[in-house]
Amino acid sequence: GARMAEFQKPLDHALELDDGLAEIHYWKARLYTMRGPYERVSDNLDSAIRSASHAVELDATNLLYREALASYLFRADRRTQAVATLGAVVAEDDPKYLLLTDMQQMPIPEEAVFDGQATIEQARVEAVPAAPSEDYPHPMLRVATYWIAQPMSEIEEFYQRRWRDLEFREGIRGIEPIGTKRYIALLRDESEAGQGIANMMISVLEIQDPVPEVQPIPVDDVISRITFMNFRKFEAADP
Repeated sequence: GARMAEFQKPLDHALELDDGLAEIHYWKARLYTMRGPYERVSDNLDSAIRSASHAVELDATNLLYREALASYLFRADRRTQAVATLGAVVAEDDPKYLLLTDMQQMPIPEEAVFDGQATIEQARVEAVPAAPSEDYPHPMLRVATYWIAQPMSEIEEFYQRRWRDLEFREGIRGIEPIGTKRYIALLRDESEAGQGIANMMISVLEIQDPVPEVQPIPVDDVISRITFMNFRKFEAADP
């Protein structure tokens, strides 16, 4: 909007004078993603990724720039790139790096479609209240939401091919409309997960007879929302 243009103009002017200013590219990226807490994810995410990428190219060891780029890549469901971006400069026990790695390792059904807006909403509505303490930092890196035109039975079969004993239980329905069911499974520890993923919750909301016009993907008689929520705990003293 007009307010964004007002802030963007001096940044663009600075880059016209010197396109090699990494800090200006970083702040342009930040500006593209500065939105009110309940505003929708916009097409500016691609622009933010481009600007943050320029900042990293110009100052490859700057942790702040890499953290920003990794978070934008994660929001765009570019999980492998997000992990590589941050992993180049941090230790393997860095909390943000571990959270990104956890999510990268989660298998996703090939037909599933990422929903960036729902991911942010789920992080704000569920992840933050569920784990509000300092032991659970970085809630926006703990959630990813996808849609798929499959029933719960097929989704469960997909995950049981990876984790044979994984069990989905029907959960308490929230404010969702009639005709929906919620199922929850939890990868409790590293030995059960088999890939080092601990305390990852998989929540599936199955919607029967959905209204096609209001769904994010083409549907027939059923659609499901898959949300991953990472409850990996860190000591409060960790950065």
